[in-house]
Amino acid sequence: MRLVDLIEDIDKYLYIGEDVEISHLSHHSDLCEMGSLFFAIEGTKINGTKYIESAISNGAVAVVTSKKLKVNIPQVIVDNVRLAMAIISKKFYDNACDRLKIIGIVGTNGKTTSSYLIKNILAVSGFSVGLIGTNGIYIDNNRIAEDLTTPDPIDIHRYISYMVERGVDYCIMEVSAHAIDLYKIAGIKFKVGLYTNISNEHLDYFGSMKNYINCKKKFFDIRYIEEAVINVDDEVGMSIAKKNSIPCVTYGMYNPSNTFAVNVVSNINGSKFVVNALDSIISIETSLIGEYNVYNILGAISVCKLLSIRDKNIECGIRSLENIEGRCNITKIKNNNYIVIDFAHTPDGMENILSVLRRMSKGKIVTIFGCVDYSDTKKRSLMGQVASKYSDYIILTSDNPNFADVKTINKDIKYGFHKFKNYTEIEDRVEAIRYGMSMLCQDDMLVILGKGGEKKQVVCGEKLEYNEQKIVNNLLRDL
Repeated sequence: MRLVDLIEDIDKYLYIGEDVEISHLSHHSDLCEMGSLFFAIEGTKINGTKYIESAISNGAVAVVTSKKLKVNIPQVIVDNVRLAMAIISKKFYDNACDRLKIIGIVGTNGKTTSSYLIKNILAVSGFSVGLIGTNGIYIDNNRIAEDLTTPDPIDIHRYISYMVERGVDYCIMEVSAHAIDLYKIAGIKFKVGLYTNISNEHLDYFGSMKNYINCKKKFFDIRYIEEAVINVDDEVGMSIAKKNSIPCVTYGMYNPSNTFAVNVVSNINGSKFVVNALDSIISIETSLIGEYNVYNILGAISVCKLLSIRDKNIECGIRSLENIEGRCNITKIKNNNYIVIDFAHTPDGMENILSVLRRMSKGKIVTIFGCVDYSDTKKRSLMGQVASKYSDYIILTSDNPNFADVKTINKDIKYGFHKFKNYTEIEDRVEAIRYGMSMLCQDDMLVILGKGGEKKQVVCGEKLEYNEQKIVNNLLRDL
């Protein structure tokens, strides 16, 4: 595609040089190839303009930049390179996103579970469904890639184009706060936007909860989504529902809402309850446990009602979803012991899972967790506070430490322990799990938090292979 055609939807730009043919897009210089358009992003840590010569040597024939460069290839100068990258990526992939029904899910917790619930309901209803989220990129049941929660726009539009080519009807996308702030989803019009909840997270990036909240709120704009589904038991969700001009369906358990649940019964094997969804009565049986998953189900049902999915397909789609990788995966072993793997990595997420398991446990709860290197110290201490509230014993370990000192991270966590003394520290995560298993007596639970379905452990800049469920399975065979 000619460069002058690719940039025609950008509001304001300066073009220097002759028109060229573009056959590839990249913002990584080492991934450029012959015919690439290189986006020289000036980030907080890396300045893309420093890599322009590398990009050119690898085949880049033009560059998008925020300032004039001394180069002998055409350059497009814009105010915001990230925004331009999203707009150009959409055009490069023939505006494929405009031909797909896209559902966006925003919230601190519950995005992945909600996405799988909606995906399964739509699949039961006979639709082909794509998914872009934390556990990877899927078309129906086939994983086509592993990526960030919300990939960069070049990849987003490439995946969406691939989905359109293969006849996908719906795409469900987890939309992170970073994706909103970094313009990753600019140019995409979502058919439905689902809001789950908000709690302390990513303050290393946003600086304050106010900034984090305002970023999430920006998504709920008529320019970006056609209809909204909002959790009004969440304070921020309530404010979005009250002040928003978008057609809105609300859900909750305690505040008046369009979709709500009654007669909730939950145990270690699953949950049963009745849902009133926009005046339709739907009986729910699910393997998912806990009130937080009732919320996820209510949100998913509300979305599917907006999509005119039949009630019996909603019931079947929820009932047939037996397992979501890395989300409260429960393994029962000898002596009535349970091993639980969950992605919970925020104070609120840990509160959700541990409070439920505490009520269900007949024995002691041994909790294993750590914290990522980029988290703020307040979040770490709050995680320690929650863990010590519900656990009988805690094993502090590593969780994507990268270049950080795990002992320093754990020291911050321990500030939240207060008088709690029943803990140890084992930096090697596999050894921590092995030790936790050795502690179990009759009716005890081992709860392993933070990694969930992730396939890597980030250590000193390297992404090492790591699969928590496989590790648990291997250790169980050795017992």
